[in-house]
Amino acid sequence: MLFYDQVHMDVYRTHDQHIVETVVFAGTNYSKTLISVTNQIGCPVRCDFCYGHNFPYARNITADEFVQQVSGALEENPLVPWYDPERPVKVGFQRAGEALLNKHFYDGFEKIAETYRSSFQLTTVMPNSDVSVKTMEKMREYLSKYHDTFQINVSMHTTDELKRKEMMRGFNHLMDFKEIAEFGEQWVREIRKRRIDLSFVLMEDNEVDFGKIKEMFDSKYFSIRFAFYLPSSEETARLHVPSDHERMYQKSREARELGYHCVQSHAGPVEGKWDTRPFSALKFLRG
Repeated sequence: MLFYDQVHMDVYRTHDQHIVETVVFAGTNYSKTLISVTNQIGCPVRCDFCYGHNFPYARNITADEFVQQVSGALEENPLVPWYDPERPVKVGFQRAGEALLNKHFYDGFEKIAETYRSSFQLTTVMPNSDVSVKTMEKMREYLSKYHDTFQINVSMHTTDELKRKEMMRGFNHLMDFKEIAEFGEQWVREIRKRRIDLSFVLMEDNEVDFGKIKEMFDSKYFSIRFAFYLPSSEETARLHVPSDHERMYQKSREARELGYHCVQSHAGPVEGKWDTRPFSALKFLRG
């Protein structure tokens, strides 16, 4: 499916007949070639604002399947003529599934890092399961010697902890805010490459209270990222109303006044025209 001259969505079928989607963002609107890969077949977190809760969790992506998504996007696809091998590559673990719940994630990450020497971006709800704790211990050791950046975006969306858990449909293996704050401070002290991003997709019914944020999260270790909420279905549109530009600007001002580095994430020309969010390929295939 060729969506635009600067974005390509690959839809792979695994040996056991599951569908996996991988998206390539490149061209003049992007400073790097971003490969956005799938982490799990389905997602056990099942956030209520994501179309993915319509698909049951089936299994983890294997280490080889992580690598194959990147190699397929960069090396084996004749439909990506605008890919420039001279430009830096960034791999984002940000499509279907939660990477830190996948026991194969670290091995897949390490294989990609050794093969492509890219930078990385992980979008995560910050689970505190045995798998996620062991994975992050391995990541700390590896990344302390790695030459490029590993960016972590924590999916916050609200400063109301109870509401956050409800949005994730009662997912039980979730760090609380205090644990996220302690993790972030230790991570930045040890890795020393960049701060953790607290990511808020702005919805009108979700509290974003910078009094709570300032009390818990030190601006030396955490940045703030805002994005507009784009409902992925009629169901999610009924559950949450998107915030407007004024609220984003207001919250960004509040963040900067309290000393936080703040990023406003706006949909680019591709995202504004096509649905490039996780599970979008499956939604189209489902019809």
